[in-house]
Amino acid sequence: MERDNFINALRSFYRERPFRQFDIELASGEVVRVVHPDALAFVGPRAVVMTLDGLTHHLDHQGVVRISSTNEPASAAAHGLKDSGLPTTDN
Repeated sequence: MERDNFINALRSFYRERPFRQFDIELASGEVVRVVHPDALAFVGPRAVVMTLDGLTHHLDHQGVVRISSTNEPASAAAHGLKDSGLPTTDN
């Protein structure tokens, strides 16, 4: 995926209100689901996603094939991410 498309798509999904979960399809075929805005952090031209199973994914445009909406609202279970150490929108 082109770098600008990667950043713009992530920011667009991140800012959507009400927030809707979205999937990030990696070149490896793995799909990473972003279930809450607090599960996503931007680090320069890269992104960090924490999943509900506690895994952390460091992503850049070269490893991403597609970003798509699931049309599902933010996960209530994701509110536990506030205790994860990730920066949250409430901080």
